[in-house]
Amino acid sequence: MSGTSFRIVVRWAVIIIAALLFLAVVGFRSWRKHTFQEFRVPEAVAVDDSTYAFRDVTAMMHLLVGKDTALVIDTGFGLVNLKEAVNRLTDRPVKVINTHGHFDHTHGNWQFGEAMVSYKDLETISRHDDASYLYDNFLGNPFMKLLLGKKTVNRVCYQPKGKYRPLPESMSLDLGGGRIIRLYEIPGHTPGSIALLDEKKHRLYTGDMFCSECVLLQLPESTDVETYLQSVRYTKQLCRENGVTEFFPSHPECPLPVSMLDDFEKAALRYLHNERSEKEIDNSTSVYGNAQLNVKD
Repeated sequence: MSGTSFRIVVRWAVIIIAALLFLAVVGFRSWRKHTFQEFRVPEAVAVDDSTYAFRDVTAMMHLLVGKDTALVIDTGFGLVNLKEAVNRLTDRPVKVINTHGHFDHTHGNWQFGEAMVSYKDLETISRHDDASYLYDNFLGNPFMKLLLGKKTVNRVCYQPKGKYRPLPESMSLDLGGGRIIRLYEIPGHTPGSIALLDEKKHRLYTGDMFCSECVLLQLPESTDVETYLQSVRYTKQLCRENGVTEFFPSHPECPLPVSMLDDFEKAALRYLHNERSEKEIDNSTSVYGNAQLNVKD
């Protein structure tokens, strides 16, 4: 190849690479705008004719419709118009409950005015409702600014705040038509984490206690692993006694088979029995099968 031909090839290669980079940037900005920056109505995925799932960035939210009342479980980051999505599916009065007090589960509460949450997570909620805390600990790093965009970071940090009410003393909610939702304390990810059992449908909603990607137990508010283990075993008992075959976590895969709870139990036991590998110790994790716990070391 002559020098002139080589320069032509290089020139065209540079042009093609530049064009591809340009298209990638345009595509990313379009995806980011649609996903994070537009106050869009999220798609409703029907679990059945009276149960629906929605997604806000990475957080799953659910709507359970009874004869008299509807229940929203978690409200996400507040970046999507969940209220409108719910209104399109039901005209029943709506109650909201948070599985725990982290901002990716509570920051859409303002759309409904108020939400029920465990009093044990009120301190966590207070921190996560503080814009400076969110920015310094979660959203102010360069990656999140690039991913979400500066305006979206500010939206999450400065969301309007909903009011919080305690969980019902009966630890149950009657939605009408025989649809009873039982509430159970399962501390671990946070001290106030709860599970919600839909008795009629034999489904269990578990927040961030049993997520397929990992379970965060290294946070300041997280309990010790022994307490988490007790919650895993309690959850397994609830599933056995109520005919539950799959549970509904908030991230990222949903639902998951109940058999996966065995992996979370064994991951906790590996930590407590000092059976972790050097790699796990270095990474502050405990892994078994499909379960990973991020722990305080």
